Amino acid sequence: MRPEIPASSAAVDDTPRLVWDLPLRAVCALVLVLTLTAVSGWLGPQLSGLLAPFPIISTVLATFTHAQRGNDELLRLLSAMVLGFGAFALFCFTLAVTLPTLSTGPAFALATALALAMQGTMIVLTGRSSRERAAIGPLGATAEPQPTRAAG
Repeated sequence: MRPEIPASSAAVDDTPRLVWDLPLRAVCALVLVLTLTAVSGWLGPQLSGLLAPFPIISTVLATFTHAQRGNDELLRLLSAMVLGFGAFALFCFTLAVTLPTLSTGPAFALATALALAMQGTMIVLTGRSSRERAAIGPLGATAEPQPTRAAG
């Protein structure tokens, strides 16, 4: 079974961006970071370090995407994020394993190469032709072909 990202049902968004949108996103992320920092002594360094990147970015992006674009785009975002987090996790794991034995430059180069390879693989696995995308509904369901009527 191939992982899929639902096709977009939204046309090009011409709605103007609100002036407060980006600052509000930054404040939301800041509140989450400060909350995590406040409880980090209780959670410990490993758990708080693990929780730092994933929930913060996911929560802020998901909340604003849902509010501004709706359910279909939220599903697309979360599907793509799940696929992308694999490459990020591989990057972090590779650094954790290689930094004790390699110097910083080679460890980061290897982690970056592996993460890019994994992300490229995910793009290939989820890639579809434009014709396939046109036949997919907003939640990834294949649209049924419409019967044609003979002229007469």
